[in-house]
Amino acid sequence: MTIKRRQLSIAVVLFVAGFAVSLTIQSVNDAAPAIRSDTESSSLQPEEIQDEILAEQEANREIAEEISVVQREIASFEDSIAAREEEHYNQLEDIERLRMITGDVPVSGEGVEIRLDDSDFNEGQDNPNEFIVHERHIQKVVDELYASGAEAVAVNGQRLANDSYIYCVGPVVEVDGYTSFAPFEITAIGDAETLEEAVNLGGGVKDQLVNDNVQVRTDQLNETEIAGLHEEGAAQ
Repeated sequence: MTIKRRQLSIAVVLFVAGFAVSLTIQSVNDAAPAIRSDTESSSLQPEEIQDEILAEQEANREIAEEISVVQREIASFEDSIAAREEEHYNQLEDIERLRMITGDVPVSGEGVEIRLDDSDFNEGQDNPNEFIVHERHIQKVVDELYASGAEAVAVNGQRLANDSYIYCVGPVVEVDGYTSFAPFEITAIGDAETLEEAVNLGGGVKDQLVNDNVQVRTDQLNETEIAGLHEEGAAQ
């Protein structure tokens, strides 16, 4: 009996131990897929993060490209505005230059004054017409001044325009219909040194006038002003 009980006890213990081992093995087998699943899930997370990073980078690239397009459009718009402003500025300069040519606006600055006067003559012996200033003498000076860069010219205070005329009537000269008498003061605004040198050039205008018995004096002006044709102060 004792032996049988001992054998039975051993059998029970072995059975229980075997059952326990079996349960342990089954538990391990059941847990293995879960462990593998967790491992797989953990291994996929970096890929998902990388995908998200790549997606963000792509979105940022698209945004950067859109910003670049907008910046190019803004730059093009700014260039267009600058071009229009420059064109507008050039047009204003052209208008101002035309207004100066037509004598509509006053002009001030440095310049020169050329004084032409009749010469003395003996009455009864000399021809007086050979000793007085004629319109051609004034016109020569005016043409030389304009050719040398004068911005504005006036004769005895009468502003000249692009359609001005100088006409001789006996001993007097008409400038745009206004009578002027000698001495004739021709005022020009521009580079004073250049204008004076142009008139005094050897064999030039001054020498020609002197040969025609015209007295010529040139002076540089540091600052002078010639009024517009229709402004107060213009000779009428």
